[in-house]
Amino acid sequence: MRSNIRIRAAGIVIACAAIAVPVSAFAASAAPAAPAAVHRCTATIPWIGIGADGGFAGGQGYVLEFSNTGKAACTIKGSPRVIALWRGQQVGRAARTAPGGRTVTLGPGATAHAVLLVYHAPATCPGHVVPSSSLLVTPPGGAGNGAGNIEFGVGGMCRGKSTMFVGAIEAGTGIPD
Repeated sequence: MRSNIRIRAAGIVIACAAIAVPVSAFAASAAPAAPAAVHRCTATIPWIGIGADGGFAGGQGYVLEFSNTGKAACTIKGSPRVIALWRGQQVGRAARTAPGGRTVTLGPGATAHAVLLVYHAPATCPGHVVPSSSLLVTPPGGAGNGAGNIEFGVGGMCRGKSTMFVGAIEAGTGIPD
């Protein structure tokens, strides 16, 4: 009698195993594939555009745009580095930046933007204003194949002080079509 119980128990174990193997194989094949990794933008944002965002009491706002001209999606996060130049030399300090920011995924041909505020230097530092003739813009994390030197005068800068603030990168264009 004990041997019958053992045989039946062994039969039940084998039957359960026979059912479990195909079910686990089906579950494994039904699992979704992991999405392809999207890497940080490195050499795919060489174009930087700028447009007026409007004036305010004490300064002017501008929009910096960054486009992915590569063939693969990439991510970008944070604020760009912006410095003012006069005859190729930095004047004043780099723009203050917004903390944090969201990760933005840029597909091929997609654009993101950041807002740059430039404060009126003569009101901020009277007597210590130095001229500027262009901006040097580097995307967050040094993304891109070099920084964009924009021949665009934003007025004077304060010697030894920042008169600019740049926000974090946001998805989409900031300059209306």
